[in-house]
Amino acid sequence: MSKIFPLLSSIIVCIFAFNARGDLQQTIVNLENKLAEVSGKEKVDLLNEIAYVSYIVNPEKSLHHGTAALSLSKELGYKKGEASALCNKSWSYIILGRYGDALPVAKESLKIRQHLGIRKDIAASLRNIGSIYQYLEDLQPALQYQLEALKIAEELGDKRSIASSYHAIGLVYTSMRRSHEALEYYNKSLTVAKEIGNTELIITAYSNIGLIYREALKEPEKALDYNRKALALQEETGMNAGAILMGIGRTLLDLGRYEEALQYLNRSLKKKRETGEKGKIVGSLSGIGQVYLKQKNYTKARKYLNEAVKLAKAIGNETNMKFSYKMLYQLHKATGNSVKALKYLEKYQHAYESVFNRDLEEKVANMQVRYDTLKKEKENALLVKRNEILQQEKKLLAKEKALLSKDNEIKAITRNSFVVGFVLALIILFLLFNRYRYLFDFWKSEKYVGQFRIIERIGSGGMGTIYKAHSLKDKSEIVAVKVLTDERSQSERSSKRFKYEAAIAHRIEHPNIVKMIERGEYRDKLFIVMELLKGETLAQIIGQGRQPDLSICVHVIRQVADALSLIHSKGIVHRDIKPSNIMLIEKGKDKYFAKLMDFGVAKTDFQTSLTQTGYVVGTYRYMSPEQFSNKSVTNASDIYSLGVVFYELIAGKEVFQADDLLAFQQKLLFETPTSVEHLIPNIPPALAELVMLMLAKEPNARPSAESVVDQLTQQRWAHIPRTTTKDRSAIEAIPKVEVTSLIEPKNLRPAG
Repeated sequence: MSKIFPLLSSIIVCIFAFNARGDLQQTIVNLENKLAEVSGKEKVDLLNEIAYVSYIVNPEKSLHHGTAALSLSKELGYKKGEASALCNKSWSYIILGRYGDALPVAKESLKIRQHLGIRKDIAASLRNIGSIYQYLEDLQPALQYQLEALKIAEELGDKRSIASSYHAIGLVYTSMRRSHEALEYYNKSLTVAKEIGNTELIITAYSNIGLIYREALKEPEKALDYNRKALALQEETGMNAGAILMGIGRTLLDLGRYEEALQYLNRSLKKKRETGEKGKIVGSLSGIGQVYLKQKNYTKARKYLNEAVKLAKAIGNETNMKFSYKMLYQLHKATGNSVKALKYLEKYQHAYESVFNRDLEEKVANMQVRYDTLKKEKENALLVKRNEILQQEKKLLAKEKALLSKDNEIKAITRNSFVVGFVLALIILFLLFNRYRYLFDFWKSEKYVGQFRIIERIGSGGMGTIYKAHSLKDKSEIVAVKVLTDERSQSERSSKRFKYEAAIAHRIEHPNIVKMIERGEYRDKLFIVMELLKGETLAQIIGQGRQPDLSICVHVIRQVADALSLIHSKGIVHRDIKPSNIMLIEKGKDKYFAKLMDFGVAKTDFQTSLTQTGYVVGTYRYMSPEQFSNKSVTNASDIYSLGVVFYELIAGKEVFQADDLLAFQQKLLFETPTSVEHLIPNIPPALAELVMLMLAKEPNARPSAESVVDQLTQQRWAHIPRTTTKDRSAIEAIPKVEVTSLIEPKNLRPAG
């Protein structure tokens, strides 16, 4: 109940509101038909309305329209529309379970609304962020945001917003298992909802109060009273009451009022069959089967439970399968059929472990999203606690098996059958031990980092040492493990930068970006685990004086630009594009597949600067003019650095040659580089134009990463043989002319 209940309760209000509008699907179609008739801000508002109406029934469609509204809002400079689009996108992400994507989008919406000063919208964004933290099970900030939203609503005197905030705070307290505080706020929400006559909020409050009385406070009579009030309002307004009917039926079952329970559960089943919600149909079938089991009507109990199992298997609902198997085990045990009872007990055990493992994986995933620096001891404590619960359940199951085995012996089951069962149990225990042995191996040797065993040291980067390792779970999984060095572990700035590298790499997934597998902390050392690459860097190729054909150069740079296009869209600036951070590997038939590496000095929209005043970050020969001028570093800086790499790869020489940093800085800021057309006479003019435009002094004059990809994709440069470059003395005699006077920007979009 700790996680699913708050999510469902939050959505109930929205579903009721939509039902009040009539046929949702038809509403969405009608709104979409109007899109062609409007433009400008009116179109933004219509796109946002479609996104809001559809985010529960079709979150993918909602995300599409929200993205379109966001793009058009930015183009028009329409900040209110931009904030609404971001808010709608965050709710779509929530319904899709992508809480890590929802949080930054919701915070950006709040930032814009705070700037606009529309306090009602600010309160809505605060509630939204609080809900996301709640889904991530980070409950203290969740409560803080909800209380802040309530304060604004009370100052505005907005009773609808006040009732919503009371409801949201009640949900947080429910997740905290602080039932009395939750009950207090649900009652407050109910009082205000009655004052303003909001039926949807009244029904939600009744339902939540009933659930608290039933699940937490174990007072089924009170739960029944509130559930019936909710049911009466639902039926009065014509809403589908399948869920509340099942809740009443289960409460009556708890009270031993079996005939009444059957009436409500059968009504619930009928409603759910009408809507075709298979997952909820399984719940009603299992409930009816349980009632018949209590009444010792084993024939009917078997019928409904078997139907529940069949439907649960069809839709892959392991939770409902687990409950039905348990009921069937109890049924066959009660009828004296020990063989079938044992069969269903083992199926129940298997389903229990499957659901347990799935919940555990989800828990660990949420922990990684919430805490970038979560210590290994806390992870182990959680695993130990979970394993203790699993062991306790296994002991209970073992006792049940022992009783059944004894009963089977009385019925003349042979000793050989018992021996076979015992051997199978030993095999299962051995497999389980072998599967989780890495948890013990983790502490046995210094050769282990996280779930990986060190094979050998393969190099070092700017922040730490890199090792070749393999997974303890699968020795065939070979990876690269980067560990922050001891001396850098003591430096707070180095430690923070290392963590940001891991956090940034974890946020992005692109075929041309090195893939991050895991991150964590082991014995006061931070580490990240990445895919192991086999190939050579552009620095090795350039350092050996090798000059690939122009078509290969174009292919490599296009891949890196495509990778930059993705990270720029996520608000990340790499800031260290250079040949040694671009590796070429062989992938399939492509012998020049590029991989972008090392985010150690990357900067995100929300990251606090980790550099001291005047401290140069990156390799200076590939840095942009603005990085030397203490100006704002944007996506355009990465484009300049990529242009330098492109120039050097094509021309076989550096853009500016200087003996020291100061001399290089003077040339970078005040001289124009020699055009590649003078170095490679047969280079296509369009290609030379693109390279020099990427090296423009002004950031706004450079193309975006997406534009670079477009240009390199649209132009079809076949194999172009290289000719001998002109005499160096002749090159030096070429007059220096500003690049911007030679090249028209055409349709290239600025990097911005």
